Amino acid sequence: MNTLIKHLIGCALTGMVLVMAMTGCAASGSVDGTSKSRVKSRSASLPLAIHGYNYTNRYIGSFSVDSVGGGNVYVSGPDSGGGGTTCCASYRKGTRPWKAKVNWQTGACRYSETVQESGKTVFELHKYFRTIEVDVDPSIPPDPKHLEVHFYPDGDVRIALTEEESPPRLVLSKDREDKSPYPLCPGDVEPALVW
Repeated sequence: MNTLIKHLIGCALTGMVLVMAMTGCAASGSVDGTSKSRVKSRSASLPLAIHGYNYTNRYIGSFSVDSVGGGNVYVSGPDSGGGGTTCCASYRKGTRPWKAKVNWQTGACRYSETVQESGKTVFELHKYFRTIEVDVDPSIPPDPKHLEVHFYPDGDVRIALTEEESPPRLVLSKDREDKSPYPLCPGDVEPALVW
C-alpha cells in the first residue's frame, strides 16, 4: 500500500510540474522572473482627452488625430482655445516621440440643392479637408492626460501632450472671426468626390 501511495503522489507531482511548464508558470509569476503587474503597467495604454485650439479666422467643422475624432473647433479667444474635450487618444508610457496624422476641415464651398418635398432651394456645404503628418512635441510630462492640437493661421499644426489643459498659445481677439458665407462651388454643383 505504501508503494502505491508513493507512486500516486509521484504521478500527481509530475502532473503539476508538467501543467506549470505548459502554462509558462514559475514561482515568480512569469517565465523570466518579471512580475506580471510590472509588465502590465509598462505596456498599459493611457486615455488622453483631445483638445483643439483654433488660431485661424474660420470655424473648423471637424478634425481627427490618427483617425480619432477631435470634434469641431470654434475660433479661439483670449482665454479659450475654441474646442471642447473629446475622448480619447491613447498613449503608452515610455513611447518615443512619434508622428501623428492630423485631418481637418480647411474650408468649404456652397451649392444649391432643391428639397423634393417642398420644392425649396437650400444651400448645402461641400467641405474641404487637409491631412498632414505632425511631429508630436517630445517634451512629454510624466503623467500626460491631454493631447492638444494647435491650428495656426499659416496652416502649421502642432501637437503636445500635457498634464493639464493649457491656455491658448496665441492670445487673439474673437473679432477676427470670418463669418462670411463660403463661396459658391464651381457651376453651383457639389464637386465630385475623389476616391
